Amino acid sequence: MEIAAPCSLLKQLIQRDLRIRYRSTLIGFFWSLSKPLTITGLFYLVFEKLLPVRGSMAGIPVNVNYGIFLAVGIITWTFYSGSLLQGIHSYQVHSHLVSRARFWRPALPLSDVFSQWIHYLFAQMALLCLLFGMGAMTVSWKMAWVIPLTFLDLILAGMITCICAGFQILARDIQLLELALMVGFYATPIIYPADLALGLLQAHGLTWLYLINPLVLLISIRHSILLGMEMPHLGDQWFDMLLPALILFVELVVLGWITYKMNRKVDRELVDRL
Repeated sequence: MEIAAPCSLLKQLIQRDLRIRYRSTLIGFFWSLSKPLTITGLFYLVFEKLLPVRGSMAGIPVNVNYGIFLAVGIITWTFYSGSLLQGIHSYQVHSHLVSRARFWRPALPLSDVFSQWIHYLFAQMALLCLLFGMGAMTVSWKMAWVIPLTFLDLILAGMITCICAGFQILARDIQLLELALMVGFYATPIIYPADLALGLLQAHGLTWLYLINPLVLLISIRHSILLGMEMPHLGDQWFDMLLPALILFVELVVLGWITYKMNRKVDRELVDRL
């Protein structure tokens, strides 16, 4: 039995997920704003009022509060980790649908990513409002880069989640994801600026090892746009911009190819393995 086209199916799955999540709640979708507002507010109070931390870490300007720095990275990381932790189980959760109908299988993990992305959009808007309210940033043309950056987050999270969801069906080693997320958190400039890690690794010729993490570039760009921080230094100015962009482009191409191959394999074996 064939069911809805991919776009229509995605829309139905996303709407269903959001309805279930906010059913019987008093303020509905506004709950999605509570977490980023709470995170940013708490970090600001702790690191601005209780433990005034400004520019005490190499690479963080003196005028940047460490709590706000943390909030920018953690909100982005929450989107990626939430997409993976929810999307990796998508085939098992919808096993009844998989066994009864033929459709574009990646719609299942992608619907989870889109649901998380919608919350991510609201989280970013809440963060921007707080940054303006606290006087931590001013309006500038650089803010326009947040839009393509957010779509890049969606594409990257979608591909990684599809790969992990397929791997979970074929190998069922979910413990690897938990380990990867733990390592990934500390391998991403969330609690420290990227320049700090690059400075240590550059002496050992291991800069490339850090830069293969695509979130290093994406979160560093966010720090630059929202907090006025400088991009990581790798050489001259053009090298600083072109090398990370080239690495990210190659990673997206490779991940796209792996996603395509994984989806074809999952499509052939999914029903038998569920």
